[in-house]
This record gives sequence, structure tokens and C-alpha cells, in this order.
Amino acid sequence: MGAVTTDPRERLLRMAGLMWSNADRATRAWRMGEWALLHRVRADGSSKPRDPSQFVPDRGSSLDLDDAHFLPELGGNFVSSTARFPVMNAAECLVGASQTFGASLEQRRTSTLSTGILCRSAIESAAKTIWLLADSNRAVRRARSLGYTEREIGYQKKCIAVETRFLNVRTDDRRDAARQSFAETEQQFRERLNFLTSLPKAARQRPPSDYEFFVRWAGDWIDQNPPPHITNADGLPYGMSIGAERFYTVGSSFVH
Repeated sequence: MGAVTTDPRERLLRMAGLMWSNADRATRAWRMGEWALLHRVRADGSSKPRDPSQFVPDRGSSLDLDDAHFLPELGGNFVSSTARFPVMNAAECLVGASQTFGASLEQRRTSTLSTGILCRSAIESAAKTIWLLADSNRAVRRARSLGYTEREIGYQKKCIAVETRFLNVRTDDRRDAARQSFAETEQQFRERLNFLTSLPKAARQRPPSDYEFFVRWAGDWIDQNPPPHITNADGLPYGMSIGAERFYTVGSSFVH
């Protein structure tokens, strides 16, 4: 956060820089968002229709070997698909944040709250994928995928309870069909949760309930393994760990 300025020229330059930065990130995030939605981005910037078969890990890659013959009861590509979901959310949030910011500039207003919340969600979601895949040990990556999935499925218990109460009070003509569909979903939920909890505890590395844990952990990992394209000039001169955690807590103040 820079110092507040009253010089209109400096404010204009800062706004232009912010617009350029957001536009650049939006372009990268959009491409990643298309990838996460199973679209392949062409060289001209357009994207091809959905084709899930094209988005499995490269054969023989480390991620492919993570998936290979690992608990087929949970479906194919368990490790890679578990890690893909949060980064898909992160990409969607970044695209949404850029669109919100761009619209606010066009309308000469601020959208600090909505933009901040979307960026906060993007940081948290991206950090989850880093935590899931960053360790060099395949057994650890698999254990984290299991523990993370167990925790996320556990959060669905409340959703199941609320939906049950809602179906009990519905009186419309489509209630019976909705109840049948929900019963199938609930059965799948319980079967998956029971299977996960039946595995040895040593096979499941469940993350803490503190969501800031992911942000801190991922920030530390990035500081220890900095991407080659990040420098002090376009990155965080004081480190990703403190920078990401600081931004995350500021974004959280908009919500709580």
C-alpha cells in the first residue's frame, strides 16, 4: 500500500499502472480459467470447446504417477483432480475481480469491497493447490489429497442437514423428484466419507481448520522456491509469505 497522494497527475499515473497490472493479470487468469474449465486456449486468444480427455496429466509425469493405480474407488485422477478444483476457483475469482475492477473504472466508482473479497478467495484457493502438490514426496501428496478431501466432505454435513430440512417443508409438485435426487447425492456423500475415514490415519494428512494456514504455508514455500519470472520490481520485495498473509487478513476484514 503506497502513501496517499493529492497530486492529480500522480494519482492518474498510479491508476494507469493499476489498470495495466490488472489487465495483465486478467489475461493470464482468463487463460488459466479456461484451462480449469476444460477449454484449450488457442494462439489467437479464443478457446476450444470442453474436452476433458485432453486435460489429464501428461503421461509419465510426476502428477500422472501420483494418480496411477491410486485408490480407483475414488475415481480416476484423484490427486490431480483434487488439486485442480481449488486452482479453478482461484482463476475464476481473479477473472471476476478484474471484470469488477474494470467496470468500476468505467463507471467512475470504487468496488474495493467486492474486488478485495474476490482476490482474498483467489489467494486462499490457490494456496490450497500449492499445499496439495508442493511436497516432493509422492506419498505426502497422496496423503494430503485424502486428508483435504475428507475435511472438505466433512463440511458438507451442514449442507446435507439444511437441504434435508428444506425438503421437509417443500410442498411443490417437484418435491418428490428433488427428494429422490437428493437421496442419491446423500448416499454418494456418505459412501465417500465412510471410505475415506476407513483408511488408516497415517494415509490421511488432514490440514488444520484454520484457512490462513494454507496462505502462510504457500507463501513460505513460494519464498523458498521463487518463480523465475518474479522479481522485486514486479513481485513482493518483503516476501510472498508476509505479503500474501497481509493481503488475506485485509480481505478478511471486508467479510468478518
